[in-house]
Amino acid sequence: FDHDTDALDYCSDRLLGEECYGQSAKLEDYRQRYRTSCETGARLDEAAFEQKHGLSAGVMQRLREKVKVLSKLAAGEILPGGRRGSSGALYFVFQGAVAMVDEEPRMSQGLVSPMISTKGFTGRGGKRLRKRYPPGSVVGASSFFLSCSGELIESVFPQLVVSSKFGNSAEVWLLDTEAWDSLDPELQQILEN
Repeated sequence: FDHDTDALDYCSDRLLGEECYGQSAKLEDYRQRYRTSCETGARLDEAAFEQKHGLSAGVMQRLREKVKVLSKLAAGEILPGGRRGSSGALYFVFQGAVAMVDEEPRMSQGLVSPMISTKGFTGRGGKRLRKRYPPGSVVGASSFFLSCSGELIESVFPQLVVSSKFGNSAEVWLLDTEAWDSLDPELQQILEN
């Protein structure tokens, strides 16, 4: 394996495949659709997304009217609003995956001495994976709500990029602070919980 996260991904895939999604597993339909989405890169439908998060039917359809649907995003693309200095956004992953990464500190920033190597940034183009969000994930909730309240410390906010782990492209719904303010209070309450 090129990197320790590759080894962990391999082990995780094997364990899930054998223990959770094996031949004898009797899973709810939405869980099976989630697994298919992860394995094949297919889009997860709104109904499965809602069931995965315990939402009432139709919530995602109501939300779709207010979000920016970002489709056919390529691996490595930085999500709009997903970099330091942005106002923050809430992301709903329907296809592919999103990775939360740290960038290697640069010499020009005066943060790293040329005699010291920065651990954990090799093998990934100067980036370190913090977390990967598969289809069906809601990404950035903490930073989004901290940003809305003016409490986000942006200097420690990692980058959000499209991952190649669960497919060649991604579909992500982006809800920014302006769209959040235009939601009806009932829908805001549902999303906050």
